[in-house]
This record gives sequence, C-alpha cells and structure tokens, in this order.
Amino acid sequence: MSDAEAGRAEAVRQLHTVVSTRLFIASILTIILFRIPYAVLLVNTFWFPTDVRWWTVPSILLLFAAAHLLLLWQETPAGCRFFAPIFHGSPPIVYYKWLTLGKSALAIGDRQVLYGAIDALNLTFWGNVQICSRALRGDETLVAGQDKDKLDIVLKVPMGAARLEDQKLFVEEVKKHRPDVVINKRLAKRLASPVVPGATNALLFGAIFITLYVFDVAQATLGYLENLKEYHLAAEAAAKGDKAKAEEHLKVGDDIRLSPFPFSLANKTLLTDGSAAADILVARAYALFYMGRKAEAVKSCQEAEKFDAKDFRVSLSLARFLAENGEHKAARVQLAKIIDEHVGSLVARMYMVALLEGDNKAALAKRFYEIYKEDLDNELYGEEPMWPPGQHKAPWENWYREDMHFVFDKLVRSQR
Repeated sequence: MSDAEAGRAEAVRQLHTVVSTRLFIASILTIILFRIPYAVLLVNTFWFPTDVRWWTVPSILLLFAAAHLLLLWQETPAGCRFFAPIFHGSPPIVYYKWLTLGKSALAIGDRQVLYGAIDALNLTFWGNVQICSRALRGDETLVAGQDKDKLDIVLKVPMGAARLEDQKLFVEEVKKHRPDVVINKRLAKRLASPVVPGATNALLFGAIFITLYVFDVAQATLGYLENLKEYHLAAEAAAKGDKAKAEEHLKVGDDIRLSPFPFSLANKTLLTDGSAAADILVARAYALFYMGRKAEAVKSCQEAEKFDAKDFRVSLSLARFLAENGEHKAARVQLAKIIDEHVGSLVARMYMVALLEGDNKAALAKRFYEIYKEDLDNELYGEEPMWPPGQHKAPWENWYREDMHFVFDKLVRSQR
C-alpha cells in the first residue's frame, strides 16, 4: 500500500450496522424470498415422491445466503446506480454499511454530502436523521410566500441501525467541521443518553428469535403443503379404485395434521386457525368423499367452516357434501345461508334450484327461480341496455367442474 493510500484509509472510516439489524433484515427478506419456492411447489407435483418437510433447513439456509448476498450487492456502487431512479444513489436498505466518514464529507451508498454543506440534523419520530442543507437553494427567495428558512433534506440516515457510540461519532464528526450545525431536541436527547452495557445483546437476542421464527414458519408452511399432498393423493387413489393406497395416504395426512412439530409458534398461528386450517380440512373432506365416506366428509367440511366461515368455496363444498350424503334439507339450509351472505351469487342459487328439481319439487323450484331472477337483477345485473353498448355485468364467482356436474346432473335427472 502506498503512503497516499495508507493516508486515505486512515482518513476514511467506515461505520457498520449492528449484527441484530443485519439478522433482522436478512430474516425478513428470507421470508419474502421463501414465497417463490412455495408458489412453485404449490402449482407443481414434481416433489410428490419426497417428504418436503425435510427441505426446511437447507432451503432456508440457501435463501438466507441469497438474501445476504442480495443485500450486500444493493449497497455497492453498482447496486446503488441500479436503484438510483428511485433512491437517488442511496441503497434501498441500509444493511451492512452504515456511514462512511471522510476528511471533508460523509457518504451513504453512492450519495456524498460535504460536512460544510450540512446546516441541520433532525431526528424524526421514525428514527431517521434528516441531513438538511441550505446550500442547494441559497438565501435568495424566488417564489412568493416561500419560507426563506426552509432547508432541503439531502440525506436520511437510519440511526437505530448502528451502535450508539457510532451515532455519537457521526454527529461529533459533523460538528467538528460545522460547529454551528443545528441539532433538534429529539436527537440531542438521544446523544445525551448513556451507553448501556448489554443493550446491543438484548437486540441481538430479539433478532435471533426472529431468525429462528423464519425456520419455524418454513417448517409449518412445508408441513401444510405435505398435508395437502397426502390428502390429495388419498383422493386420487380412491378415484382410481385403490382403496388400500387411499387409506394409507389418509392416515399419513391425519398424522401430520394431528401431530404437528412441537413447540412451534407458526403451527399454532398458521395451521390451527383461519384459512390454512380450513384448506387442510376441506382437502381431507374431498379425500373422504372420494373414498365413499360421505358422512365423515360432511363432518370434516363443517370443521373447516368453523375456521373460515366467510369462505364461499368452503361453505359451498359443505352444501354439496350434505346433498350428496342425502341430507337435502340441511343442504338447502346451508345454501340459503350462502345466498344471504354472498350477494349476487349465481352458483349458490343454481345449486338450490337444481336441488329442488332433483327432489321433484318443481313448483317450489320455479318459485325460487322467479325470486332469484329478480334478486340477481337487483343485486348484480341491473337495468339493461347498459352503456357503453355491449357492456354487461357478470357474476363474480367461477364455475368449477364439480359445480357443473352437481347442477346438470340434478336438472337432467329431474326431467327423466
């Protein structure tokens, strides 16, 4: 190293973020990146021969490494230039490098500000220090009514990302070059607070907890996929007439559902309540239905509805299973509830009419048809013709194959 390079290295000081900040940011990005393989697994079946739960640790370690490298890259000059149209040279996320303090200027990412141009340092409620300057606008007022004392915010620095010692060093360096710099009360109060031993460790423990929770969420999510897979394979085997294989997959699925990973917060929050729990129970209901165990399918779907009562498809599946199990009165009660709760539903109304026709209640079916036609005109279609010409309103729900078969089979059977 030459004398000039050695002098520059001594003059330039790179301040870094604390480890807890890096762990927290990398963990959050890892969870976001985890959505990519999750989406791939959800729409593909290539992984069915393996137990995907074993992928938890390697997949999170790989994604964590990818998140770390991505976060390091976005702080490089190339990364800052890439995001420059949005962040104007600052890194999108302050991850590893906090501030670079030089002889005459400070820098964050690809943004550099002269100490002599800094007129004020203001700490905001959100924990960012606004580096303000008058150098860009000058003292002349060119716009009528403009505040002549207004300062431009040229840079924002997240103070909580660094140690308190480094925060104080940053402000002291600015004051050394610009003694008259204005510091707001919030920042002055922070700088006056003593350095508490162990404070950084407390934050580190919190960041480690978040990191471990990432692994927990991953194992719960992959367990959810594995559970859905087993119930799907049970339904598939039953549809092909392989009863023994269907029973085997159903048992594995039940073991996963009833014996989740112990001491897991994610399992309790993700898989024992809400839509995820309902999805698993509905998948189980379909497996039982294909296996000919219709009463159990109804019971499983009723449990699913308790977890996600507002889900249209869960409620409609329950109505169909009730009808297929011969509980037509209960099915009609369920359909009436769906029609009341889901305005403008055509599928549920078609289910009701088809069910009545299938029960040889033609007069009642015709009466309901007239009522539903008027309801849909008021709730959904509106008056026609509509503007612009050719414009029409359409039902919001999709028709699935099972809906078509249920409605058509009941209607055709009633005409025989």
